[in-house]
Parts: sequence; C-alpha cells; structure tokens
Amino acid sequence: MTILRWALIAAICLGFLLLSVANWTIVPFVLPDGEAITIALPLLLAGAFLAGWLPTWLWHQASRTTRLRRDKASRLPEPAPGTAGLCDQAQPTIVPPAGA
Repeated sequence: MTILRWALIAAICLGFLLLSVANWTIVPFVLPDGEAITIALPLLLAGAFLAGWLPTWLWHQASRTTRLRRDKASRLPEPAPGTAGLCDQAQPTIVPPAGA
C-alpha cells in the first residue's frame, strides 16, 4: 500500500510539473495592502494550495495526537473491583497470639 501511495504522489507531482512548464506565465497579484507584485502562475497556485492544505493537515495531526493520547490513557489497567484506594485505606491489624 505504501508503494501505491508513493506512486500516486509521484504521478501528481509529475503532472503538476508538466502543467507548470506548459503554463509558466507571469501574472499580477495584488497583496492585501494594495501592493501589486508579479509572480509566476505555477508558484502562485502552489502557494495557494499550501495555504489551504497546511493548516488543515496540522489541525488533523493535532486532533489525531490528542485522540491517540486519550485512547492510550483509557487503556490503562483498571484496579480490581473493590480494591480502589485500598493502599490509602488499609490499617494495620493486631492479631492475638494463638492459644490465648
């Protein structure tokens, strides 16, 4: 399955590379402060893709890590029934000598 995933990623990268070479044109881009810059179209599209994908991926990784930690904590062994807090509540017992 890993090989299939890497083959798919390689195919997508190759496709993007071919489209980038075919569409390498300079386009004007207006920044939020009103300043206009010129940038190559493939770089603009790659930046837009990363701006949308990266925060989503980071959010997914954070929620996955939180879920894994929560699941790991819930799998800790439970104390046997009736023994919860036994160490804190145990009192020494005085045993009378035999035959008394």
